[in-house]
Amino acid sequence: MKIAEARVTTGRTDLLLRPQGRQPEAEIVRGVREEEWAAHSSGRPLYAGVSCLLVPMECLTGAAYTRKAEALGLTGEREPLMGRVACRYQDWRIGVASQWAQRWVDRNFSLKSLEKILDGLPRHAVRQVALITSLGSGSASVQRRLRVTSGCL
Repeated sequence: MKIAEARVTTGRTDLLLRPQGRQPEAEIVRGVREEEWAAHSSGRPLYAGVSCLLVPMECLTGAAYTRKAEALGLTGEREPLMGRVACRYQDWRIGVASQWAQRWVDRNFSLKSLEKILDGLPRHAVRQVALITSLGSGSASVQRRLRVTSGCL
């Protein structure tokens, strides 16, 4: 998903529902697939309910949550140089969702983070890569920008 599309999606105000009280789960699941249920929306943009906490959590050596994961048999190989322990989630679906969320964060924020801390030619080179990945290399505007700034690459 391109950044502009992500902004549109996360800015939608019809996706977060108001609390539904004692509505049966099956009714809510059925309802969210129907247009009329937009009336149940909270009016808040989706990004208000999106958290970067969806990305994988690192189990740090000695942390209380790592000890709990160990007690549940969820830990794996230790990485002493990094001070962490490999861990899996009790519900495998959370692990899958968090891995894809991390990929999305890496793709959409890593270049931007580098661009903020670099100066000069390295910053311009990262900016060109960011333009290509966000707009697609076939875009006429990107090709024009690359021609104009090709000395920076």
